Amino acid sequence: MATFDRTYYAKYFLGNCGSWRKAARKRAYFYRALLNRARKGSEKLDTVIEIGCGTGFFSEQLSQLSGIGRVYSSDLSKSALSFVQENLGSASNIHALALDAQELAFPNEFADLVVCLDVVEHLPSPERFFAEARRVLRPGGCLLFSTPNPASLGAIVKGKAGRRSGTPYELRAREWHGYRDDSHISIKAIPEWRSLAVSSGLERVWDGSDYWWDTPYFRNVPTLLQKVVFNGAHHILTRTIGLAGWHRGENYYGLWRRPARARDGGGRAQKATPHTRSETVRAMAEATR
Repeated sequence: MATFDRTYYAKYFLGNCGSWRKAARKRAYFYRALLNRARKGSEKLDTVIEIGCGTGFFSEQLSQLSGIGRVYSSDLSKSALSFVQENLGSASNIHALALDAQELAFPNEFADLVVCLDVVEHLPSPERFFAEARRVLRPGGCLLFSTPNPASLGAIVKGKAGRRSGTPYELRAREWHGYRDDSHISIKAIPEWRSLAVSSGLERVWDGSDYWWDTPYFRNVPTLLQKVVFNGAHHILTRTIGLAGWHRGENYYGLWRRPARARDGGGRAQKATPHTRSETVRAMAEATR
């Protein structure tokens, strides 16, 4: 099981880039594709919550959007948040918070967008997260989440390989990435994720996937050639087309909206149910001072 300390984040997020800034630039093309998709679902993006922000690469991209007020970058790992504080501490609209994805310390109807990338597969009870995401979203606000897709090429081609639990991640390249991490305890098919979202009271705006980047796929083809073909195509297609409305890419992406509030007989918006967890409201008051 992975230990989410500074060594983990430096290894898997910074890699061989040498610095946080270089690693952020390397991933920027993909985050721009995500932002383009998110903006199509939400008319207003004033307050954004990122759940499981990791080292803060996407939080930085969010904070630079026109019209953004505050970005709450949250993670359960204080080691991850240390990267956010070190590299984005000067950004006045980014606020780093230690939070559990299954119990969000925000008031009702607080955010216009909730982002949760590569997190739900780590949760023992992802349905709790979806319920919490809906609660903190304003009517018309959206949830953007991603998770490994067991209908992907990698899962189909590599999924038959036995899982070598306990073996370091970097020594398991022949396993599908969804199974390669022992902390992935909630791998689900796309219809299951859709069902969880619908059950929590969200409506689908769009869903789809990325492309094929989990090389090597085939044992008898040189790994370098596979990287050129598959990873190269992933980069080109993401830059030119963005995320696709198909379901064979390595990760599933879903954009889901909390429906606009129903109106009463007089055409007035119905009042929201009061938030009763006063301790979380107080925590948020402290965070926003």
